[in-house]
Amino acid sequence: MNKPMFFKNKDNNYNLFGFLFHPEVKNSNNRRGVIFCDSIGNEKYSSHRVLVNFARLLQENGYIAFLFDYYGNGDSDGDFEDTTLDTYLSDIKTAIEFLTEETKAEEICLLGLRVGAIFASLLAREKEIVKNLILWAPIINARKYIYDSLRSNLNMQLTIHGKLKFNRDQLIEQIQNDVTVETDGYTISKGFYQSLLPINLNTIDKPFTTKTLVIELSRNSNTVNTEFNMLFKDNNQCLRMVIAEDIFWTIKGTNQRYITRQKVLFGKTLSWLG
Repeated sequence: MNKPMFFKNKDNNYNLFGFLFHPEVKNSNNRRGVIFCDSIGNEKYSSHRVLVNFARLLQENGYIAFLFDYYGNGDSDGDFEDTTLDTYLSDIKTAIEFLTEETKAEEICLLGLRVGAIFASLLAREKEIVKNLILWAPIINARKYIYDSLRSNLNMQLTIHGKLKFNRDQLIEQIQNDVTVETDGYTISKGFYQSLLPINLNTIDKPFTTKTLVIELSRNSNTVNTEFNMLFKDNNQCLRMVIAEDIFWTIKGTNQRYITRQKVLFGKTLSWLG
């Protein structure tokens, strides 16, 4: 059963859009639900086909899968510039509560992609029902992520004006002065910027103890991101791997196609889930 639906974030009184993939086959996985915490902006749209196809694969293997749009994203209520770290965490919490009520799922796995991995990691520390955590190409340092995201604004300036009117530091100063800045398919507001800026998963005080799979994607499987060296270092239930497949959350150039499936990524993740 595939079912689109709206559900309410009762704490903040707005509607979120979700899509439920419920398995037809009855097996032991039916009590396990996987909630997707996707990325934002252009990364959200570029990765959509991959996430949907992995949700279908989970469904075929007896898992409940749930994709949803955060507040201010996709078909949910609100405007992106009004989002903050708190709204993202509140929406994931709402999705967990909704899915467990709707499907009677007894265990929840959060699958976080890119910046969604930050949201999933932080929420998993608070909810006992979250038994598994899957992080695909996770963002570790939110400050670096925001700074890197501003590159698209610089490229847009060069395209339109033939020169840079504002450098990155000046763009950040604008954001701090409550001027929204366009970048990578969304606008960075002061509230969004200030709420995410301090987040670095490597320096979180409370340890991560959830059973976790961390997968990096690289065309060279021997390339290791040193940002991950401290992540989950004290968690003996954490498995980290690097796989050689194409990046699917960004489309560069006019001739590149959207990626729809990642054979190795799908296989490794499904195998880990058991």
